[in-house]
Amino acid sequence: MGEPGGSTFNASFLVPFEREALFKEVIKPDRPLGIDTGRVNITVKKHGQKVNEISENCIRIAEFSDGSGTTTSRLVRLEYGKTVVWEELESTIKSMRMIGSGSQKPLFTTTMSDAPRGTKVELKYDFHSVQLPGVFGTSVTKSSFPTHISDSLPDAVKAAWTSDMLSRGFTKLTTDDAGLGGFEVAFTLQFKRKDVWKELTDFYRPLGASNGVIYSQGADGQGGTGRVNSLTVGLLRKADITGDEYQGWTLSELVDLRDGAFIKWRQINHDLKGTEMLGKGDIKPEVSMSLSDSAMGTSVKLKYDFYKVGSSAGMTADKMQMQFLHNAAETWTADMVSRGYSKELPKFSPGSAFINRSRDQAEEDAIKNKAATPRMNPLEGIKAGIEQLFTPRGSPSQS
Repeated sequence: MGEPGGSTFNASFLVPFEREALFKEVIKPDRPLGIDTGRVNITVKKHGQKVNEISENCIRIAEFSDGSGTTTSRLVRLEYGKTVVWEELESTIKSMRMIGSGSQKPLFTTTMSDAPRGTKVELKYDFHSVQLPGVFGTSVTKSSFPTHISDSLPDAVKAAWTSDMLSRGFTKLTTDDAGLGGFEVAFTLQFKRKDVWKELTDFYRPLGASNGVIYSQGADGQGGTGRVNSLTVGLLRKADITGDEYQGWTLSELVDLRDGAFIKWRQINHDLKGTEMLGKGDIKPEVSMSLSDSAMGTSVKLKYDFYKVGSSAGMTADKMQMQFLHNAAETWTADMVSRGYSKELPKFSPGSAFINRSRDQAEEDAIKNKAATPRMNPLEGIKAGIEQLFTPRGSPSQS
């Protein structure tokens, strides 16, 4: 099996379902995920006989009920739960079809991997050219997908798969984003994911929490009673902020929690003086945090989903993003070390140039020696009220 040589189109997206469940639905022989079986009749055969389970070298025939054509494909690779590759042997589709070169047929590869919010899906199309219907009925051959198709395909497939999974009785692992805008920040921490998660989900002192913010169980904008020992969806948390320039409180609801991987807070009320992230109409601003393993330790992605920034100090969304890009990793690392954690050595060879043991140890010792004294927030001079929504240093507060 070789690649057709010519063109490749890649598309990737996230779907909020377990990888194994998603893969199982994608490879169903008579009803593969995302295919409208009311419009397309699917038949899978091996050695000329119809089969109820796909396997390598089986043949799949997809026939459109409106007479627009038929495609015949062969399964050339199947790695259960991860990868499936189909080789298109023949197509009579009249709208758009991929063309191979000589004996090298078009290939369609689907790859899946675990992600904090569900499953990351990567689609890869290998082909020589694309054939399209012309204005006067004659076909037109191009070297790549039309822009309007390549631009919309990832979102279209994601929407189709998500809708189909729901119709098949599956439940989303995580909630949809508010979709207001904002920005994302990604960085890596040299600590085990389970340790980062433990400190991130500390109700009263979440990882990176700024000085001057006191957390309590909240209800209707007021501090609640009782001790919170673990986080559950629906929990309300009040953040009381006291400072020379920024004062007030926020009330946030925990709206999403996937153990060890994903957490999301939504601000539902506030009374603040200073900079604040604002929603739009009834849609409230949200902050989410995703964790995944990496060779360096833990990959972190912070997503700030808000409509605009309200600020009396000239703070803007762009300025906030730049601050987090430059400071988030440093401030979260300092907080992990001050809590007694040691940096993990990167998973490289012993002689790797990425490892500087003496420097890392000196940094840890310096931070630990300062831990007994009140900690200075490295963003103190530029944070401009960022605590108002979610207070980890280097990110908006987790209220």
